[in-house]
Amino acid sequence: QHCDLPRAKLKARVSELLEEFDLRDYVGGLAKALPLGVRQRLSLAVALIHEPEILILDEPTSGVDPMARDQFWKLLIHLSREHDVTIFISTHFMNEAMRCDRVSLMHAGEMLACDTPQRLQEVRGAEDLEEAFVGYIGDAVGETGRSSEKGELIHPRTERKRTYPMSVSRLLAYSHRETLELLRDPVRLVFAFAGSI
Repeated sequence: QHCDLPRAKLKARVSELLEEFDLRDYVGGLAKALPLGVRQRLSLAVALIHEPEILILDEPTSGVDPMARDQFWKLLIHLSREHDVTIFISTHFMNEAMRCDRVSLMHAGEMLACDTPQRLQEVRGAEDLEEAFVGYIGDAVGETGRSSEKGELIHPRTERKRTYPMSVSRLLAYSHRETLELLRDPVRLVFAFAGSI
């Protein structure tokens, strides 16, 4: 994988990450042969090789067993607290969201609320974050009719757009992205044509 670090620093960084992520026993093996939890740790180590200030992870623990998930989260918290890495995570596990400093609850591409997990629960009078999330979604789609007496952080929507007209700029953006993907991986183009035929 391409990395802009000088060769001497790269070697030291790889050694440091192998130690930090407990990957020494797997050196020389194929990534696809590793257990899923180890692969997740390896992916995180690769993402950190150039010491980023911001890390964006899309459902990083999906499909991982509970013990590996817990270990992965300990690594994330260590990175955040000890190395000052800002981490954005998307997850559908509310118990994982509880480990975050701030949570943004999303539904249908819109943000419903954003605050600390504890505050989101407090505002809804919910026992846990999942119950709070369900309440926010109910308000967003107009099912619960909850008032804002408790100072809810969302703006209930009484009408929701069902259709999203395709704009020229959106079409061009999609076309540009697909073109870049095809240039990076021409095999996809071959399969697209072969599949159509």
